[in-house]
Amino acid sequence: MKSIMNLSKEKIIVGAISGFVVCAFGLNLGVRAQQPQQAPQQAPQQAPQMMPQAPAMDPEDVDQEKLEAAAMVQQKAEELNQELQEELIGVEDQQVVQERIAKAEEELEAVAEEAGISLQEHEQIMQAIEQERELQREFLLLVRGEPELTGEDLADGELDQTAEVFIELQQLRQNLQQNLAGVEDEAAVQSIIEEAEKTLEEKAEAVGMGLDRYEKIMELLQYDLELQDDFLEIIEAESPQPEPQQQQEVPVQPME
Repeated sequence: MKSIMNLSKEKIIVGAISGFVVCAFGLNLGVRAQQPQQAPQQAPQQAPQMMPQAPAMDPEDVDQEKLEAAAMVQQKAEELNQELQEELIGVEDQQVVQERIAKAEEELEAVAEEAGISLQEHEQIMQAIEQERELQREFLLLVRGEPELTGEDLADGELDQTAEVFIELQQLRQNLQQNLAGVEDEAAVQSIIEEAEKTLEEKAEAVGMGLDRYEKIMELLQYDLELQDDFLEIIEAESPQPEPQQQQEVPVQPME
C-alpha cells in the first residue's frame, strides 16, 4: 500500500518543473478547516524558477478546449512526476538531478505545444481552475476519469468515519513536523514516519475503516461537491478549536 503520509524524504522530488507545479486537486480545506503544514523535507535542490508569473485568467474564460489542453499537459506532468520520483531516489549528484529535470521540462513543453498551449498558458488555466470547484471536477474527470466510488456506495456513518481519520491524519502531520525537526539520519526519519503510519492505520481500524477505503472516499470527495460540503461541515464541527487566549488584567494603580 502506498504511503498515506506521503512524507518520506527520499520520495520528495524536485516538486516543480521550472515553476510548473504538478497539481492534483485535493479538497480545498484551507478555507473551512485547518491544514497544518507537512513536515520539513530534504530534497534535491530545485531547478531555477525560469517561468515568469503568469497573469491571472478569469475562470469564465476557460472553455472546453482550454480545459482539454490543460488536462493533456497535466497527464504528462503527473507521468513525469512519477518517473522523477523513481529515478531520483538516492541520487546525490546535483548535475544528474538538474539534467534529468531539464529533460522532463523539454518533454512537458513538447506535450504543451502539441496541445496548442504554452506552459505559461497552462499555468494560467490551472490558476483559473483553482478558483472554481465545478471546473476542478470537470478537470479531474478529464485527467483521471470517473472515481471508483459514488455517493451511493457509502454506508451510513462512513463520511463521519472518514472525517475522524482525516482529523487524525492532520494531527499526525503536525506532530511529524515537530518530531522531524532537526533529524538528519535517514533511518531515524523513516522510523518516525513508519510509526506515524502505524498509528494512523490503528486509528482507521478503530473507527471501522481501512486506509484503502479512506483513500477511495477522499478521492470521491474531490468529484462530488455536495458530499464534499457535507464532509467539510463535519470537519469544521469535529476539529479541535484553539483555546482562546486569556487577556491579562492590567493592575489598577491606586490614585494618590
